[in-house]
Order: sequence, then structure tokens, then C-alpha cells
Amino acid sequence: MVGMVGRALVAAAAGVGALALATLIEVSAARAESPLSTKCNAVGNLSVDDRIAGCTALIESAAAMPRGLVMAHFRRAMFYRQKGEIDRAIADYDQIIERFPDNLNARIARASAHLQKREPEAALPDYAKVIELDPKNTYAYLGRAHVYSSRRDFVRAIADYDQALLIHPDNVIAHVERGLAYVRKGDPDRAMLDCDRAVEISPQTGGGQLCRGRVYFAKGDRERALAELDQTIQIKPKNENFYYFRAESFSQLGELDRAIADYDRIIELSPRSRSAYGCRGRRLCSKRRL
Repeated sequence: MVGMVGRALVAAAAGVGALALATLIEVSAARAESPLSTKCNAVGNLSVDDRIAGCTALIESAAAMPRGLVMAHFRRAMFYRQKGEIDRAIADYDQIIERFPDNLNARIARASAHLQKREPEAALPDYAKVIELDPKNTYAYLGRAHVYSSRRDFVRAIADYDQALLIHPDNVIAHVERGLAYVRKGDPDRAMLDCDRAVEISPQTGGGQLCRGRVYFAKGDRERALAELDQTIQIKPKNENFYYFRAESFSQLGELDRAIADYDRIIELSPRSRSAYGCRGRRLCSKRRL
């Protein structure tokens, strides 16, 4: 599903924040830090720029131990990504990996940053290295499978999803993504097994229902497909991806008014969504031509 694994990997990278906080508090207890550097992990209503400045001050000072500096780089990279400054985030991950080549969190985070930057091929070496160092790293298999799937290499993608599910049999993302890969590979019956399993494991996420909707479309059962997509939105009415999939489905059916309504909802939820504006504009042009 578009964005699912990307978000999972971003969350994994951001998850080091709690460890960062504990580390930097420990450092602060050992020696005094400047007021600016404490903003890197401060709790409160601080701007992203203030937090970046705080992390930069900590990195440039001699106050932190090496572990604290690594966490400051992680934190600053996370804030850069929030601003959309992906190259600067990658530079922070580069510095960590240059000093600590076996840091798996940094490699996973750098790979997910390349995905965020729409450079999937650049993510592959980091995923491969993580798998080499930790053959049971589910995130690396999911990330690499996502890259393979995006370039329509479904055999390799499915093989990586298989590995992820051997490690974590109840991983909903792996079931949904593998199901979608089977759909695109032309095997909707096999895909449905994964979709149904995803619903069984976690009916409250909506991913399995979306997966089933795609299978029904592949089988030509449009009524059941739309019913499944409707369920996803009932489950999570603020999930942009679910509206996007339904809008594209309406477009394929020639129901442009309903497609445009879904794109409008995406724009309402995320005013900066360029893809929604672009898709909505194309549908309006199609409607005028009709």
C-alpha cells in the first residue's frame, strides 16, 4: 500500500528519539550544557528550527560523549525530515555511518530517507548491509521488498516479504504488501490469502480491507471492491491513502464527480498534497471534455 511501509520505516528511524532523550539527559547530568543545546531534546512548544539549532549546538560542542553526538545527529536528521530538507538529514546519517558503519538504525533511517526523497535505488545498499549484519531485521526486508515492488520486480519483492513473515508471521504490513504484489503479478487468488490474513490479524487498521478491494478489482467485481474501500474509510476517515485508492477506483469506473470529491477530501486533510491537486485537476479536465 502506498506510503505504509515508508511510514513504518520513518517511524522506526524516529523511534530512536526516546533513547536519545535518555542519553542526553544522562550527558547533561555529567556536565553542564548550553541553554541552546538543551533544545535538541527539550519538551515543550519549540519550533523545528529551534530544535535543529539545539542539536547543531550539541554536535558542535565538546560537551557530549560520542553516543550523545550520535543521538543528536539522529534528532537533527528527524527534524530536517519534518521540514522536507532530506539531503541534510541524509548528511547526518552519513556522519553516523562513517564513524559507526555497523549502526543499523542509521542505515535503516538513511534508506527510508532515500525513499522519502523518491530515490528507491539509493536505499538498496543500506537495506542489503542491514540484512548482512542482522538477517532477522524485518524492517530491512520490508524496505527492500518495497523497492523491488516499485520497479515491478515482484519475484524478489515477494521473496523478501516471505523472509519478513518467517521472522514475524503476524506482520500486517508484510501481508498487505505481499498481497498487493501478488495482485500486480497477476495472481489475485494467492493475493486474497494475504489480504484475508491481514484482516484477521488486525481488522482495525483497514489495510487488509484495502488489499481485498484491489483483489476484487483485479477480478472484475467492482461492487465488492468499492464496498471494501468504503470500509477502509469508515475505519480510518482521516487516512489520505484510503481516499486516494477510492478516488482512483472511481476514476477507472468513470465516476469523476465521486473521484473529485475524494481528492477534495485529501486536500482538506493535507493542503500540501501535490498529487491530490494534480489528480483532481486532471479529473476536472476529463469531466469538461465529456
